[in-house]
Amino acid sequence: AYESGPGDQALKPHTDPYGTFIIAVAGVKVWTTCIPMPTPEEEEARFPNITFAQVLEESSRLHKEFPWKQVTSDAEMCQLKELCKRNIPGCTPYQVSELQHFKCQNITLQAGDVLYMPKGVIHYAKADPESGSLHLTIGLHSDNLR
Repeated sequence: AYESGPGDQALKPHTDPYGTFIIAVAGVKVWTTCIPMPTPEEEEARFPNITFAQVLEESSRLHKEFPWKQVTSDAEMCQLKELCKRNIPGCTPYQVSELQHFKCQNITLQAGDVLYMPKGVIHYAKADPESGSLHLTIGLHSDNLR
């Protein structure tokens, strides 16, 4: 359980090494989720013998061949970012200034709302300045799902 006072932001932007369900119990909290988009510098970043840009290019080619399937989902883009940062397990911290090139959106949760946060999605939350908030987080640790 996470309780936040009015206007509080408990954690800086980060990823989690597993998917989570966030259940709003009381108050209001605005969650910001961000999906990485490749910057020119990252086009030079390498994972084993391939650049981020090449992965996206191959994904685009596959999408043309199989238009009914989105080959690179937002969650997969987040995993690619973790790989580019050489952080396989996840839980990567970010500064807000790093998110300017990312595709971000705000999602407001009120009591009774549930949000699924896939592994690797960059996120942070800020409680409503008047009400504060209380939410539960259920982590889907892969070791427990086998």
